[in-house]
Amino acid sequence: MVAAIVLAAGESGRMGTPKALLRIGGKSFIRHIVDVLNSSEVEKVVVVLGANAEEIKRELAGLDVTVVINQDYSAGQLSSLVKGIETVEPFSPDGILLHPVDNPMVSAEVFDALVGKFYETSCLIALPTFKGKRGHPVLFSAKLFGELKKAPPDMGARSVVWSHAAEVVEVETKDEGIICDIDTREDYENLQRNLHSAS
Repeated sequence: MVAAIVLAAGESGRMGTPKALLRIGGKSFIRHIVDVLNSSEVEKVVVVLGANAEEIKRELAGLDVTVVINQDYSAGQLSSLVKGIETVEPFSPDGILLHPVDNPMVSAEVFDALVGKFYETSCLIALPTFKGKRGHPVLFSAKLFGELKKAPPDMGARSVVWSHAAEVVEVETKDEGIICDIDTREDYENLQRNLHSAS
């Protein structure tokens, strides 16, 4: 099985409010992401929290999700990834889908395409592309857990992708959501405008 690790521990400094609690379509980012993951081929969903953990945890009430708190979240994203891997390892997953909370618009079809390609090719890393541009989430084989946990803190999972460049399988999608990073208030306002105009 493939497990998903949703990284939602950061302080969202540039946004000024927790990204996980921003809303789209009447749901918070974090609840929307977990709902979509639970409708996909992913069999286990872990959310790693840190800053504003109790407030965000309430958003996940009633969902099929494992919540873990990273007390060292200020050490950076890698510390949350390590916490997530340690949480899923007892379930012996074949791989993990690494999904940041600031990419809320990824569809279940993308998750399923990545999982399907992972099993079809037995690749170490599968990632989605949109018009040739790489995005999120990234699927890592369990064979890379050790490397991920020892990655340079300033580079994190990216360093593992780069060091296995020849073993990355790209999955082309029609889903622009894979490159939709919501880092600033302006990004969020643009997303809201786009959703409104599309409805």
